[in-house]
Amino acid sequence: MNERLETEFMKGIVHVATIADAWILTTGLNSGVAKLVGDGIAQSRLLSKQQKEVIAIGLTQWGSLTEKTRSLFKQICITENEAEQNIIGTKLLNLRDSETLEWNHTYSLMFDNGQLNTYLSDYQRSAFVQAAVNDLNDPDNPHHSKYCV
Repeated sequence: MNERLETEFMKGIVHVATIADAWILTTGLNSGVAKLVGDGIAQSRLLSKQQKEVIAIGLTQWGSLTEKTRSLFKQICITENEAEQNIIGTKLLNLRDSETLEWNHTYSLMFDNGQLNTYLSDYQRSAFVQAAVNDLNDPDNPHHSKYCV
């Protein structure tokens, strides 16, 4: 994609998600479409006066992250000192290679099947979407929506 198309894609995807009050689901990695979505969200936050939060969820396979990224996450989990956790968190935020997380996403869900260098399949994404839709369609759910299909 050339730069103009990338810019239009970034603006368009955020605009549509904002208007439709939709979630954007990506791989959550700092590459490809997920990176473009994250860049679009960041740009929108900077330029928009009335920013409605765009929900972007990265669905990532634990084994697809770099060893350094996984190591830093593990350090945060085992460290009880909040100041040290913040230092490690800053290191995580500064990682910018293509196999780290894209940090402009609202949420990141990491799945682990015990394998390294693997990526999430469509099965996990589709199961997540189906569970979310079922939950929203449940009349006992306080967030039940008649607009959810």
